[in-house]
Amino acid sequence: MGRARAAVREAAPVPGVDGPGLDLHEETPRGPLRPVEETMKTKMKSPEARIKELSARIEQLTALRDRLAASPIMINIVPGTTLAEAQKHIVLTTYAWCGENKTLTADVLGMSKRTLYNWLAEWGVIPKAEAEAPALTDPAAQVSP
Repeated sequence: MGRARAAVREAAPVPGVDGPGLDLHEETPRGPLRPVEETMKTKMKSPEARIKELSARIEQLTALRDRLAASPIMINIVPGTTLAEAQKHIVLTTYAWCGENKTLTADVLGMSKRTLYNWLAEWGVIPKAEAEAPALTDPAAQVSP
């Protein structure tokens, strides 16, 4: 038997985890423990909802592909432009080109939606409150039941 297995076997039991003393309603620093099944039900989407979401996403990406093929984005940045200015110009140009669709803009730029929302709020393009809760305000980020 390896040392690791021997060490695990000799380890003292952890209160509330090992043995019959596990209480699923016990308070933890992050709230009460919940059974795995309950957690999975709240986190997982139904197969129908997931198919609908993916179909809409495929349509968006197909339209984007066709649009890119028809009219690529041309962004001119003159020498002497700071990196921050160039970044802002690229993001805002792409945002306008994507029809102000934040989810699509983030996908085109290969960045997280959270970062995009934060930058747009910082630049005054969207209200700061919208940057704090993007899933509630961006129709493209919402999933229909």
